[in-house]
Amino acid sequence: MNFNSAAFLGFLIIAVLVYYLLPHKGRNVWLLFCSYYFYMCWNVKYSLLMLFTTLISYTAAILLDRFGEQKRKCLLVTGTVLLTGMLCIFKYLGFIIENVNLLMTHVGLLPVDVSLNLLLPVGISFYVIQSIGYLIDVYRKDIPAERNLIIFMLFVSFFPQLVAGPIERAANMLPQFREKHTVSAENLADGMRLILFGLFKKVAIADVCALYVNAVFDNLYAYSGLTLVLAGILFTVQIYGDFSGYSDIARGSGRLLGFRLMENFRAPYLADSPGDFWNRWHVSLSQWLRDYIYIPLGGSRSGNVYINTMIVFFASGLWHGAAWRYIYWGGVWGIAVCVQRCFLKRFPGVCRIRRKARIGMMWIVIAVTMLMFRADGPADLFYILKSIFTGADIASFLSQLAAVEQAMWFRSVTFACWMVGTLLVNVAVLFWMDCRYDSQMKNGGLTEHVLSQVRERRRTAVYVWMLFQTVIWYIVQMGSYVSGADFIYFQF
Repeated sequence: MNFNSAAFLGFLIIAVLVYYLLPHKGRNVWLLFCSYYFYMCWNVKYSLLMLFTTLISYTAAILLDRFGEQKRKCLLVTGTVLLTGMLCIFKYLGFIIENVNLLMTHVGLLPVDVSLNLLLPVGISFYVIQSIGYLIDVYRKDIPAERNLIIFMLFVSFFPQLVAGPIERAANMLPQFREKHTVSAENLADGMRLILFGLFKKVAIADVCALYVNAVFDNLYAYSGLTLVLAGILFTVQIYGDFSGYSDIARGSGRLLGFRLMENFRAPYLADSPGDFWNRWHVSLSQWLRDYIYIPLGGSRSGNVYINTMIVFFASGLWHGAAWRYIYWGGVWGIAVCVQRCFLKRFPGVCRIRRKARIGMMWIVIAVTMLMFRADGPADLFYILKSIFTGADIASFLSQLAAVEQAMWFRSVTFACWMVGTLLVNVAVLFWMDCRYDSQMKNGGLTEHVLSQVRERRRTAVYVWMLFQTVIWYIVQMGSYVSGADFIYFQF
């Protein structure tokens, strides 16, 4: 059940209505039922994995509160190993066996004849590390262990942020499940606004970019030069619209129910350095890696700050997927952050370069690293980079555009022109909103209400345009997708 589907809209309306009609004592049971139903719409069997994760975390945390220091360390290690072990079986075991076989073949040994047909459970990376974070918080005595099983099950499975985050903290969510939420015009307005923002980013921007991106990458070696440059730029826009759109819908759905989920994106494409980017992109993961890996390793206070940084980014890459491209991607970002740290120490005057120039340079870095997500391997990535610098002529670009159009699911030139025009307007609206967000964030304003200080007529026009574009593009895509296209981060 995708967020951008009619089924989810109906599900959400029912979930919210029944939630507020029920007495306070029955609301968490209802939300738990909704959350498990939502997850079982993908695969009923995999809900047992989520239940297994919940029971391990719940039991281990209660035992952590009861025993002495030595046993507490053993319990923490045991719980963490069980959780990460389950994640490794479903996400990394095939990758490990594949690479072991390559190594054995290289040294002249027979490979292991093992075939795995395990599907990656949707959202397993998110709810597993959220549970690990909870165990560590209890071990550190930052929070007490949650005794109410219904509330804890809901913390792990809460449907708005279950599948693709944000990765929440127990200190933020557990108290909210005990609050008595009442119907609030402010919460309803904020929730609908966030959902509209998210659907606009996903349906009217990300999915439209995907039409061109998929057509090019599905037949990569037929294209070169500017065709690939445009595909890289559009994929950079696509993945931002797709993932931040999901986070907005998640936060909006939670807000309709009275819950406040953390912000996951803070205008990341306005970052002016690698470190700044990771303070803005997938914030919940960045903060999790900082608090549970980087700081325990010694952080920036130890003499191994560069090693610690590389460990964190390799972990980030591996978390994203069981493939070398993700590990390379994490390594590249780790090197970028280390270079920034070292460079600024030696040449502090670099900060005096105009911020717009630094943002422009960062955009190039972001676009190139995002290609590592989309390319199937190093060979594809090297081909793209080589073609960009060797085949960037207008004549071949125009001829290849015609081929791309034929590969897309529409054939009308008029429609193609309309698509390009509306996409440019929609991206401009998104950029304008991010600029306002960035300005309000720096000035300590309300970043959730990016249009609050815009004149009423202009604000209404923007809302109407986003709603119109979302509805129109959803109707157009129905012919191709039948239901909403999957979010990119479902695969992680």
